[in-house]
Amino acid sequence: MLPRARAGDRQSLNELVDWLMPLVWNVARAQGLDAEAASDVVQSTLVRVPEHLHDVRSGQELTSWLIRVTRREARKQLAAQRRNRQVEPDAPAGPLDRSAGPAVGGAGHEQYRSLWRNFIQLSPRCQEFLRIMAFVGRPDHVVAEQFGGAGPDRGRCLAELKALLAADPSWSMR
Repeated sequence: MLPRARAGDRQSLNELVDWLMPLVWNVARAQGLDAEAASDVVQSTLVRVPEHLHDVRSGQELTSWLIRVTRREARKQLAAQRRNRQVEPDAPAGPLDRSAGPAVGGAGHEQYRSLWRNFIQLSPRCQEFLRIMAFVGRPDHVVAEQFGGAGPDRGRCLAELKALLAADPSWSMR
């Protein structure tokens, strides 16, 4: 897909962007942005992909570049929010909405909701790491570059999630 997109094939470029969007979205959200700000970061990041296709040699390099750019754009967005935030003296400043995950409704989805409730209890670093792991094929090289090592983090983060799920009475492995 990358070579065809690089050669100017519009369909391949669209497929590439569609494939990368969940990764970029989750990296932006993991930085603490609300859904609206994350959407802005996703758009500003993905619009830069065509300009940089010739700068990367592989899908892994592109993914690594996107993670860096998304983090940088998210930090800019957070800084702008802090500068523009006008908090009333009596109004408590609340945390950003970190709970917004995929919408799931109806009976039979309690296990999925339980997984998400427990996932958001993980540290921001583990959340970001597991999001990347979920949305990138075999991300060992990318993750190692961005996190300093995939193996130990993967085991630690998954163990933390497993412990949270084991302690949750609404979770079962049916």
